[in-house]
Amino acid sequence: MNTSKPLSLTVFMALLSVRIMAQMAASPEVTPFSSESANKKSAAENKFYVKAYGFYGLLTPGGFSGQGVDPSSTYSYSSGTYTTKSSDYKVDKSFGAGLRVGGGVGLVVNDFINIGIDGEYILGETATESFTTTSEYRNNSSEPTTNYIAKVQKDYDYTIVNIIPNITFKAVSKPEYYIYNRLGLCIGIPTTLSYVNTSNFTYPDNPSARYEIEMTNELEKKVGFGYQAALGIQFRIVDQLRGFVELVISSVQLKSNSSEVTKAQYSYVDGNTSQIDQPVEIDESQRRTDNLNLKIPVSSVGLGAGIAFRF
Repeated sequence: MNTSKPLSLTVFMALLSVRIMAQMAASPEVTPFSSESANKKSAAENKFYVKAYGFYGLLTPGGFSGQGVDPSSTYSYSSGTYTTKSSDYKVDKSFGAGLRVGGGVGLVVNDFINIGIDGEYILGETATESFTTTSEYRNNSSEPTTNYIAKVQKDYDYTIVNIIPNITFKAVSKPEYYIYNRLGLCIGIPTTLSYVNTSNFTYPDNPSARYEIEMTNELEKKVGFGYQAALGIQFRIVDQLRGFVELVISSVQLKSNSSEVTKAQYSYVDGNTSQIDQPVEIDESQRRTDNLNLKIPVSSVGLGAGIAFRF
């Protein structure tokens, strides 16, 4: 997967933080946000803040990489050889896009630095990947090869709670606003993590036949870790109430080592019969899959806005 873009932006924000700290050391007399004595007194008295915000992920760099798709496999049995080849892999939507809501609390350490902890809930737009598998089974006898083509689509449903301890560095400051960047550690706790695998089979030797199977899988939920970086501007609305807008880069990598089929349904149609729809009984030995080692990057670049109240 390609993570160079979000990492480059994060490095830029980290370097900006270092520059801000250097300016702090060189110019300790500078007092961000306000130079008026009355405002200094108010800021000194209001050391704590709470905030609420919304965020929308517009870009999802470093998303799916097709890690669960085997490009080619061959299995030999006593009766013959089974071969599959996968192609046309694509991602329609990746993890991290869409709406998030959150809030946080923090402490104004001094005129240059705030520390805080945020919590946000990722509502999770459905993430989708698809590919085509061409399969054939060749008997050891003189019987002809049987071919079929399967178009596979996986629709992932997810929600995540992020806990984000963070530090804010104030940069350019004026009496009514300041520009800042924020760096934080993301602790991602998945609350929903599942996918529906839909496979549509067609048979070149019998074009009128179609077979579809839909399987719902619950993935093991494990805590993931990552980072968040933001560049924003905070402005005064009234004395203790502020508004802010920011550009946010966020990345958390989840992992799942197992999945379990919770529901399966199939339908079959050919030229000689009507459509048959019925549930599939999954053998207990095939219901659970272990050792997946599935890595799920939840990455986004988006815009956020909110309000903060100092007290």
